[in-house]
Amino acid sequence: MQDEIYHELTKNVHKPKKHKTAVFLCGSSGTGKSTTKEKLLKDAGIRGTYVDLNIDMIRPIVGSQDKATAIFGYFIKKTLDDGYSFVYDGTCRDKGSMVKRISAAKQKGYRIIMGMTYTTLETALDRILQRSNQPLDENIAREIYQQVSKVIEGFMTVRNIDELYLYNNEHTSTLIFHKAKKSIKCLHSNMDFYFDVSDYC
Repeated sequence: MQDEIYHELTKNVHKPKKHKTAVFLCGSSGTGKSTTKEKLLKDAGIRGTYVDLNIDMIRPIVGSQDKATAIFGYFIKKTLDDGYSFVYDGTCRDKGSMVKRISAAKQKGYRIIMGMTYTTLETALDRILQRSNQPLDENIAREIYQQVSKVIEGFMTVRNIDELYLYNNEHTSTLIFHKAKKSIKCLHSNMDFYFDVSDYC
């Protein structure tokens, strides 16, 4: 089954001839990662096709979280081995495993982009309640939000990340901070985020 799913994920995706890009889109559930994705790709100047890696798309197909987690790990490794550009859409609340994935992509010559999305907990919960698909228990959503809030600032100093974008999605997807290798742009550093963004300006 996993090879069939992988075939669907990679169908019509072309391997880049030169520059492979790994996009890690992180944030708590309900903070607007899906709606921010296209803006992030545009802001980062990313063109071409890519593999969309989102465990929420796999879980309903395989029927359980454990199976989805195992298969998702396989998909990430195979995507890297095959040399596809990809967008990883997840909470990133397990910083250790995320750093390993970022490092693995870097070792294979990928350009690493990270985007982080934020809303207040109340807004995130309200959006989750309005979902017709991907339902999530409120207590679990609160726990995930707390976990993300504790670890996400740690990605600000991960050395293998080439570019970093922070978005406040309370109302619309607003880019508040961008860091590249040789530049920092503080666009709206006074806006709310998981941590005080102005500390990095």
